[in-house]
Amino acid sequence: MKSSERFSGENFPSDKPKKPDSETDLSPFREGVTGKKISEGSHADIHDINKPREDFPDRILKIGKTEYYTPPLLRDKLRIKFSRKKISDLLVKLLGPKFQIYPDQDFIKNGVAEYLLMKEYFGSDEKDIQNTSQNNREELASSLQDRNSSFYKEMDRILGDDTLIAEVARVFESHRKDNFLPEEETVIGHPPELNRGQAEELQTKGEKLPVTYFIFQGKIIGPNIIPLWELNEEELLKHPQLIEKLLTFSVLTKKMYSDTAKLIDTRPEELVKHPLEWFQKTANILLDKDKQELSFVDTRWLWDGNSRIRKVGVDLIKYFGVKSVDNAIKKYASMLRSLSK
Repeated sequence: MKSSERFSGENFPSDKPKKPDSETDLSPFREGVTGKKISEGSHADIHDINKPREDFPDRILKIGKTEYYTPPLLRDKLRIKFSRKKISDLLVKLLGPKFQIYPDQDFIKNGVAEYLLMKEYFGSDEKDIQNTSQNNREELASSLQDRNSSFYKEMDRILGDDTLIAEVARVFESHRKDNFLPEEETVIGHPPELNRGQAEELQTKGEKLPVTYFIFQGKIIGPNIIPLWELNEEELLKHPQLIEKLLTFSVLTKKMYSDTAKLIDTRPEELVKHPLEWFQKTANILLDKDKQELSFVDTRWLWDGNSRIRKVGVDLIKYFGVKSVDNAIKKYASMLRSLSK
């Protein structure tokens, strides 16, 4: 299968074999497409897929959760589950619609729009985004050379050293065409936990049938794949190319926030241990130590700096997220300078 070929329609048709059994689920794929569950996040379960043929590319399938929600602080300890719909309604009431966590049609469409926004900064120069990524990166490269630009002044605030800014500019120029996002495609359908009998009961009551998203995403495979949070500084220093890519990625993260007030989700994997570090302790950045590649794999949540959460008295997004990105930029730039001595 060619990498450019679509893979949700003809390869995974929605005309599943019909069964008289009322327990047949209503998910949009043939029986057997979804493989074993390999992981889960706050918003989705992650599955392998059973390839329709040998030459089919390696993918994972992310299925948006609709039934339960476990807050990150409790996920590893108590495993307490709450109704996702009720928690979502409460978050929306308290913090606004940007904090909805229960999928519906609008939620899924907004998620696709946010993914496309990420592609404008972290994707490669692709025709389907009309060279927006290239334009953003050209603007960033120019800003890093212009002492009067607002972005240069922001880098000066973070780094406090013209030679470090020059190092950032050099590294960014070397990696300005890098792609940090796996290929993906989204399908909307009924969740797999909804069976035909339940659907008929809901329709009889005049209630809407639940929907969710199914994201096919390129699978990051290899013998030496490691999430960023597991890579200590001593090991990272052995991989200067990865440091350069981490610096490039963190600068692009800063650029995206400066332009849009939107911040990617790099929450710490162990929130209790690292409550203030919202970049370098994330599991959403995967590093391939053999290929020296970086991939960002959580493409369905953006923190909005203009959201209602700022009204609690402290700008939590800036305090946790942006501050952590700033610290990452300074750390990776300093590491590279130390290696060059």
